[in-house]
Amino acid sequence: FSISGVRILIQLIVGFLSTKAIAFFVGIAGMGVIGLVKSFTSFFNNFLLFGTQNGIVSSFASKKKIKNEEIFIVSLFWLFLILSIFISIIFFIYLDEINKYFFVNKIQSNWIIFLFIISIPFQAISLLFNAILNGKSEYKNVASIGMITNVLTLIVSVFLMSKYNLQGAIIGLSLTSIIMFVISCYYFFKIYAVTIFFQPFQFAKQEISPLLNYSLMSLVSIIMSFALSYYMRITIINKFSLEYAGYYEAVLRISGFYMIFINTFVSFYYLPELAKCSSKEEVVKLTKEYYKKIFPLFFIGLVILLLGIDFFIPFFFNKSFLVITPFVKYQVFLDIIKSLYLVLGIRFFAFGKTKGFLVTEIFSFIINFILFIIAMHFFDFQGVWYSQIASS
Repeated sequence: FSISGVRILIQLIVGFLSTKAIAFFVGIAGMGVIGLVKSFTSFFNNFLLFGTQNGIVSSFASKKKIKNEEIFIVSLFWLFLILSIFISIIFFIYLDEINKYFFVNKIQSNWIIFLFIISIPFQAISLLFNAILNGKSEYKNVASIGMITNVLTLIVSVFLMSKYNLQGAIIGLSLTSIIMFVISCYYFFKIYAVTIFFQPFQFAKQEISPLLNYSLMSLVSIIMSFALSYYMRITIINKFSLEYAGYYEAVLRISGFYMIFINTFVSFYYLPELAKCSSKEEVVKLTKEYYKKIFPLFFIGLVILLLGIDFFIPFFFNKSFLVITPFVKYQVFLDIIKSLYLVLGIRFFAFGKTKGFLVTEIFSFIINFILFIIAMHFFDFQGVWYSQIASS
C-alpha cells in the first residue's frame, strides 16, 4: 500500500502538470483530438498482449501453473514480439486510413503516425515485462517503472508541446512507449539474466494455452470498450463540435486523477493477491479489506473534490473550462458506482471465470450503447453521463 501510495502521488503530479500544459499549449479543441488519439492508443496498448496481461499476472502469482519459468517467459517474449511486428506492418499498409477514420485527419504528417507504428513492438514488450514483474510481486520495481516513465514522458511531452503544440502532444504519446521500454528492460534484467533469451528455444504450449481464457475475456472487454468510447467521441464531434469533445476529454482527465487511486490498488495489488487465494474465506477477507480501507478514503476524496469543484477545475485547466462543472459532478457519481463493483469484477480475471465475465460484459455493452443513443436524442450533451449512470 505504501508503494502504491507513492506511485499514485507521482501519477497525480505528472497528470496535473501534463493537463495544465495541454490546456495552455493545445486548448479545448486540441484536447478533443488528444482524447481521440489516447482512446486509440489505449486500445492498442491493451490489445498488444491479446488480452493475456491479467492471465500472465495470475500465472506468475499462483506459481503452480508454471513448470519452467524461463521457458515460459521466452515463449511469451517471442510470441508477442512477432505478433506486434505483424500489427505494425498492417498499420503501415493502412496508414492513411488510420489518420482519416481514427484521428479525423488531425495529424498533419504521416511520419507522426509512422512513429506510433514503430513504437508498437516496444510497447508490447514493456507490457509483458511489467505483467511478469507484477505477477512475481515485484511491486517496488513495477512502481519504479511507472514513476520514472511518467516523469520522463512529462518532460519530453511538455517540451514537444511548447515547440509543436498539438502535433508535439501526439508525438509525446508515441515516445512514451519507447521510454517505458528502456526503463522496463532495466528493471526486468535486474531479476532475470539476459542469457535466458539465448538458450535453445522451446515453446511452452502447456502454460500458454490456459491464457486463452483470459485472452477471450480481455479482448471482448477491450474491443467493446474501444468501440463504445470511439463511437461516443465521434458522435459528440458530429452532433456538437470538437470543443465539446474537448470538454468530454477534460472531464475524463479529472476522473483519471482520482480513479488512479482505485485502479492502481485493484490491478497492482488485489489482482495478484486474489490469484493467490486458495479458499473462499481468503477471497472474502481481501474483498472486505477493500471496502473497509480503500473505498472510504476514495469516497472522502470525492466529497472534497465536489465541495471545491469551482476551485479545482481552474486549478487543473483554466477558467474557460468551468463550463464542465455539472458534467464533472455526473462523472463523480458514475465513478462511485464503478468503484463499488470494480473489486468484484476483477475476480473474473483472478480465477479465469470466462463465461460469467462474457455474459456480464456483453449485456453491459448492449445496454450502454442503446441508452447512449436514446439519451443523446433526448438530453443532448449531458446524455453522455445519463446513459452511463443508468447502465451501471
